[in-house]
Amino acid sequence: MRQKKVSRSAKERKFEDGVLRVDSCFQRHLLPRKFQEEFTSEDASLSYGNSVMREERQLQNNVAILISKGCKLLSTETLEEFVERNKEILEEVI
Repeated sequence: MRQKKVSRSAKERKFEDGVLRVDSCFQRHLLPRKFQEEFTSEDASLSYGNSVMREERQLQNNVAILISKGCKLLSTETLEEFVERNKEILEEVI
């Protein structure tokens, strides 16, 4: 079964070329607060993911540092195991 593509008029679109339209900003603030869309920072139910994202970024940074120092990632190990195995090298750099 094929899905029908619904085209929206330019007035209904909030973003244009990846940029939030000015009139969309004003439309948000004209609505009562309970009907306004919330940003991630305003939504308490989504804020728990921020610490996980920071940990993931730190892990990726550590892996990049170790690879730049010449450490080889084994095909059988996870990134966490790779960082743990080479933590002495990482501590020297940091």
